[in-house]
Amino acid sequence: MRIIIVLVCAWTATGCGVKLGYNNLDRLVRWSVDDYMALDPLQEAYFRTQLDTLLYWHRTSELPVYAREIRKLDAALADGATVEDLFVFRAEVETWWQRILETSLPLSTQLMYSATDAQLDRFALQFEKDVVKYTKPYTKLSPAERRQRWARDFRDYFEYLTGNLSNEQKQLIEQRSAQLVIDELSWADYRRRYGAALVALVRQRDSFVEFSHAFRDMTFSRERWYGEEYTAALAANQELYRDISIAILNSLTPDQRRQLSKNLLNVAKDFDELSRDAPAIVPADSCLISC
Repeated sequence: MRIIIVLVCAWTATGCGVKLGYNNLDRLVRWSVDDYMALDPLQEAYFRTQLDTLLYWHRTSELPVYAREIRKLDAALADGATVEDLFVFRAEVETWWQRILETSLPLSTQLMYSATDAQLDRFALQFEKDVVKYTKPYTKLSPAERRQRWARDFRDYFEYLTGNLSNEQKQLIEQRSAQLVIDELSWADYRRRYGAALVALVRQRDSFVEFSHAFRDMTFSRERWYGEEYTAALAANQELYRDISIAILNSLTPDQRRQLSKNLLNVAKDFDELSRDAPAIVPADSCLISC
């Protein structure tokens, strides 16, 4: 469930569309879990049932909220983007993540607590593979090449929403890319520390109540594993994203602004339609450990 928003955005950005991406979420999430753990029959039955429940909740309760807030953002941007506009929307998105984490916590807690040593070995191996997979494309790039790639990716995502950027807008992105703090290695260090702590927590085999409290703490306090370098890089890059986004948004031509509005409102419309297309029967809850 934590990757729902990312998956939808990824499918949208690759031209597959919000509806197609969202309607395939159950399959995508199952594939992701299968990479990490080969579930036994009891775990598999529990996971599938609870995933259905979570997706129903997200479709019926969360998507209408996303649609409403995206329309509010579009209206706010019509008068020019401000720091306050982006801060308000970012804060709203943070609450989306928190609700997803909170609602998916019982599923992830019970599934992790039920993991055998063999499953944890596979989990740790896949965790490391994903860290390497993310950082590998950047390890051979020089700092200048890494910033060029970031500028290209940033431009491509913006152009998906607004249409072609002007030469001046592209130059602005290129110039501001010099401020990017390259953080792949510090991010990888954080992920490895966090992953190791998570696996160690499960291997302690404490009572389920003790594990639940500790796992919840890890879920909502990941910044404790960031380290000083990644914390500083994250803050600097968030500021860069904010400043450059405001600069580009405020430089949009009328045609670019209309295209941006059209795309935002289409996503909001898709979210509303997906919400109305929920199953007629509410999935039932189940349990694995806390029965």
